[in-house]
Amino acid sequence: MLMAAAVTQQFIIGFSDQRFIADQDLGKMQNSFAWQNNGDLGANFKVIGQSSPFKQGDVIGCGVAFDTFNMRRIFITLNGRFLQFLDAKVSPAMDCFPTMSFIGKDIKVVYNFGTTPFVWDLIEWPKLERRNFLAELAKETVEHILSVSK
Repeated sequence: MLMAAAVTQQFIIGFSDQRFIADQDLGKMQNSFAWQNNGDLGANFKVIGQSSPFKQGDVIGCGVAFDTFNMRRIFITLNGRFLQFLDAKVSPAMDCFPTMSFIGKDIKVVYNFGTTPFVWDLIEWPKLERRNFLAELAKETVEHILSVSK
């Protein structure tokens, strides 16, 4: 009997500090945060949640943002859409380096660190986030916030 083994394609995008070890999965080591093509979200040795999986041809993004409390948070985007923040704390002392890891054959990556426009609209995002945040609050709370800010 002849059996053929399928090659598993694995691609992970995220952030790590300068101690990243190349033969370990991103997200499964200290000071690393990851989004895997199967949708798993990982941070500091464990799976912390699930998001949309991604596939060949998708435009994926990962970034670090400051929230209203001036804390750093990792976020992910898919094909120009903001998906979510990772539910993990990023130490203010941690150096965050964009990191990718992959396993498989013929994997090709095109990356953009801001030299060309992003598919996801970085400029409009804070405006959308504020509108989404206000939309989730009770009407009375929104009216109070707007009256105080005048």
